[in-house]
Amino acid sequence: MGVGIFLTDIFSNKILLGKRKDTGLYGLPGGWLEKFEDWNECASRELKEETNLDFPKERFNYMSTLNCFRIEKNYHAISLIMYSEIKEKEKTEVKNMEPNKCEKWLWVTITQMRSAIKSLFYPLQDFLKQHPKMDSVIYLRKLAGFSFKMEVEEEVSEKKMSIDSTLNKEINKHLDCTSSTDDDSTTWKVAKGTHKYRFRKSKEINELCELDDILQELEFNMKEIKEENKKGEGGDGEVFI
Repeated sequence: MGVGIFLTDIFSNKILLGKRKDTGLYGLPGGWLEKFEDWNECASRELKEETNLDFPKERFNYMSTLNCFRIEKNYHAISLIMYSEIKEKEKTEVKNMEPNKCEKWLWVTITQMRSAIKSLFYPLQDFLKQHPKMDSVIYLRKLAGFSFKMEVEEEVSEKKMSIDSTLNKEINKHLDCTSSTDDDSTTWKVAKGTHKYRFRKSKEINELCELDDILQELEFNMKEIKEENKKGEGGDGEVFI
């Protein structure tokens, strides 16, 4: 049985893929389950062996099991799919620890994966076909039932405040309407609501808008999780996310 890991960067909306040297196909980090090893232990071990990332087994959530086969390729394997998230400060730790097996690691979007589906490892091809509506890493984290940790919520909040301020300044540059008498919240509301998508051709604003969209979806996802947790606890007690 093989274990594959969707390692996601929620702030760039990307997934880590490696290019295999034996087949030339792109696949998730992962490998074969060893004797007396549980799924989370396997995910933790394989991620460390392949990418240098040292994640405890508690940072992985089960997602799906695939019965994947290609008769014409004489290939048949049971693939268990796990989910985890990388923090901003951990991204620099990613290294190719098995250069004899993996040509390189790269971060890609789901759209990029779909556009090159024939170049993906077979279980990943099957997973994408089973989830035609999957268009972001938020879809994956919901599928995995992955709850927000407090530090992730704080990181989302900090990035949201930063992006609001920076995007507001960039849009005002294009509008040439910056005024010291403007109320910041009013100016931002008007700029964001009316002009946000008018300046998508500006690389800086385009990148800021994309991150702003991701953060809004993350905030909405956190709100949903909190509400579900409250219902599960009868509305009483501390809510853990």
